[in-house]
Amino acid sequence: RFARLAEGKKQYAKALAAYDRAVKATPGNVDANFGLGAMQVTMGKIEDAKQSYDALRTIDEVKAADLLALIE
Repeated sequence: RFARLAEGKKQYAKALAAYDRAVKATPGNVDANFGLGAMQVTMGKIEDAKQSYDALRTIDEVKAADLLALIE
C-alpha cells in the first residue's frame, strides 16, 4: 500500500524500495512482483525488470505478460 502511495506522488525511489520489501516479505505476491517490475521500468532499470518478469512468470503468466508489454 505504501508503494502505491509513493508511486502516486511520483516518489519512485521510495516506491521501488517498498515494492522490493514487499516481494522479499511475500515472494508469491503477484501485485508486489508486478509493481516492482513496473517501477523498475519507470526508473529505466530494464535488466532488473526482466529479472522481475522471470520471477513473476513462475507465479502468474498473465500478469507476467502485462509486465513484459511494459518492458518492450
